[in-house]
Amino acid sequence: MRLINEPLEAAVMKPIETPPDGPPEATPREILQRLMIGLAIWGLLLAIGAAIFGVGADGDMAVVIRPMRGVIVAACVGGFLGFWWLMLKLNRRSEL
Repeated sequence: MRLINEPLEAAVMKPIETPPDGPPEATPREILQRLMIGLAIWGLLLAIGAAIFGVGADGDMAVVIRPMRGVIVAACVGGFLGFWWLMLKLNRRSEL
């Protein structure tokens, strides 16, 4: 909005204000760490859900506690994350 005493050219030609510095950008290592932690938490929640909930005797969803199902899901997620971590370590070693 233009002030009445301000000439039109001054209102149009104002420099654009630069925003203040934002948060520092994360390094690729930090991004991978956060991603792997997020996947581990997600896998833990899936394992808990698989251990607690299931199909009952009548075929409907019910609270059926079967810890082995949770262990299987947790092992699969852990195996995936462990393999991924190992491949990242081997890749960094080959770059040196």
